[in-house]
Amino acid sequence: MKQKAGYDRAMKCPKCQADVQAGWKACPECMTRLSESRVCAGCGAELQPQWKACPVCMQPVAAGSASATIKDSVVKEFHQSQVTDQRQVNVVIGSSQAQGHSPEFEYEEQVMMILQIGGDLARAKPKLEELRRRLGLSLRITGEIEAACLRSVSVAAPRSGAPSAADSSPSRGTVLPEGLVEIKAESCELLRKQQECAREVGMPVAVRDQYGQEFVLIPPGEFIYGGKYGHDQETREITAAYYMGKHPVTRAQWERFVKAEGYDWEEDLSASPKPNSPVTEVSWEDAQGYCQWLSRETGKEYRLPTEEEWEKAARGTDGRKYPWGNAEPTNRQAHFKDKQATAPIGSYPGGRSPYGCHDMAGNVWEWCEDWYDNDQKTRVLRGGSWVNDFPGRLLSSSRHDNTPVSRTDNLGFRVVLVGSCSS
Repeated sequence: MKQKAGYDRAMKCPKCQADVQAGWKACPECMTRLSESRVCAGCGAELQPQWKACPVCMQPVAAGSASATIKDSVVKEFHQSQVTDQRQVNVVIGSSQAQGHSPEFEYEEQVMMILQIGGDLARAKPKLEELRRRLGLSLRITGEIEAACLRSVSVAAPRSGAPSAADSSPSRGTVLPEGLVEIKAESCELLRKQQECAREVGMPVAVRDQYGQEFVLIPPGEFIYGGKYGHDQETREITAAYYMGKHPVTRAQWERFVKAEGYDWEEDLSASPKPNSPVTEVSWEDAQGYCQWLSRETGKEYRLPTEEEWEKAARGTDGRKYPWGNAEPTNRQAHFKDKQATAPIGSYPGGRSPYGCHDMAGNVWEWCEDWYDNDQKTRVLRGGSWVNDFPGRLLSSSRHDNTPVSRTDNLGFRVVLVGSCSS
């Protein structure tokens, strides 16, 4: 059952007709200079040179702002040095957005971007000093901005008394199952709970398998389940720890499976333009085939998450509406509303869940293991997608469904790794 969720907003290079995106200065294929359009710093919408404000979020457009030039040079430099780890640049903008483009605001924007790309303040220092001199800011002001940024981005160093990266390891003598390696746990709200669970089960907080898929540990216990557009809200309990995929399965990971198995699957991937974009056009049955192949290849058990597992990983234990809290979604937290395709995984760290799972609101609807209702005709989908304009679809409690054979350009999935969390 082939359906299209609406993909008719692609932009083409006027010379070679290659796919290009709003805000690009030149075509990556033929290097033809593109139109002088700009992108809103607030919501990412495409802007025309003559516009004084963004028509989507109404943020004023600063004429001749130094921010765009600085941002372009920083992005180019960091991409060339290959320290992005395939993460799309995501600029986190603070509360000073409403005050317009002051030099301090421009500097704050750049500091946050560099920290998210570079990983820590020490690596970013040379570029930060250059930006400070170019914008004419005092050391006192820049110091305050850098401190605020460190508290705001996910790569910030732990506070005094907070868990350190070393604490995430369950023990020095732990022997991981073959094919799994421990990776540094990302700082998140419930990291200490994850560390306690890790010590109990003798496994790390975060692992990567031989196919590059990353997983985070979700502890057992009670959590608030259900709510608006979902089941009735109640307290439920998950009795065993499990590893939830940190990101949806990507196009590159999916294509490895298709090639290895000779899987009968030829679909339009225009909604998944990059190797690290979530794969789309996959049915529930396709996702089952991927999990079965991965389980055979690795000797470990992979499967789709249940609804309860998905929702706990998305919202934690406190009953929040969205992975990041109760604030309504914006284009700084989730990939939805007026988008042309999916975004690369991990592009919105401001929207990650309390356990450190990314892209659980927007980007792609994600298949779950469960039937939608007792009729057993459709399977559950969670999370919303890039084509959704209604924020309610992004609620962690929101349920959607489709037939198990449906393939559309907004359907994807992530997987759970089980059987590796027993003490």
